[in-house]
Amino acid sequence: MQNQFENNADFLLFRLERNAVLAKRPNGKFINRQERRLISKLKGIWKWQAEYVIDKMKNVSIFRQQKVSANAVEDEFNRIINNLVGKQALTEEILFYMSVSMDKGGTTSVKKLKLLQFGISFDLKNKKAIDFLNAKKTLELSNYRGNIHSTTQDALRKILLDAANSGQSYQETAKLIALQGQAGVFSPARGQLIATREIGVAYETGNNIPIQDFQLKYPDREVRKWWQTVGDNNVTPECKENQEASDDAGGLNIAAPFPSGDDHAPRYGNPRCRCRTEYEIQ
Repeated sequence: MQNQFENNADFLLFRLERNAVLAKRPNGKFINRQERRLISKLKGIWKWQAEYVIDKMKNVSIFRQQKVSANAVEDEFNRIINNLVGKQALTEEILFYMSVSMDKGGTTSVKKLKLLQFGISFDLKNKKAIDFLNAKKTLELSNYRGNIHSTTQDALRKILLDAANSGQSYQETAKLIALQGQAGVFSPARGQLIATREIGVAYETGNNIPIQDFQLKYPDREVRKWWQTVGDNNVTPECKENQEASDDAGGLNIAAPFPSGDDHAPRYGNPRCRCRTEYEIQ
């Protein structure tokens, strides 16, 4: 998946391909709905953030034709970016759709593997689920470089500093920020990337937690797992190797990592991973 698309037509084409992929997998329609809903929520928050920055820029000295030092201009920009609105709202929306997806993954796993007969059930009160969602909340509300909000801040800060260094006007800079909604940090493409990753991770984590609980309760019962790619031309070599290794072995033991080092899909090191994991109690 690309980080950006050149135009909306490219993005719509990708959505059609994404629909085809999800139509072939268990709960694909459900996952598709959650992705679309989260993308829509992100779009609203990002529109709010863009409008906030454009409005606050009006008072920046350099855009009011005032002569100030480069350090003073950078400080003004940093105050805008550091106080960027929407962090709490973005976190809440992501956590909501991750929670719904995790619950679906966990209950599906319990039903498919008939775990109720072993006394294994799943809901969002499961300690592993609580810990997972709390860790995600802490990360997204932190000032950690690399979380979703911080990535937005970094992109906007660069636009503002580049504008100051190149002598762009307020109108020119405002236009650049507005264009981020088409092919940039506020784009549908980035929304799709985030939705695919966060919902995929939550669903597959929910799918995996009942298996962990089963293994703790029945350590002598073997569980095997298979890595499943979507089978298109965008599958990475690492994911393809994971699938081949598990297929060739007739499934890996639940305790064994896949060749990529991951315990289950999606791959930790690939935010674009669309893979899933199948389990079987022997």
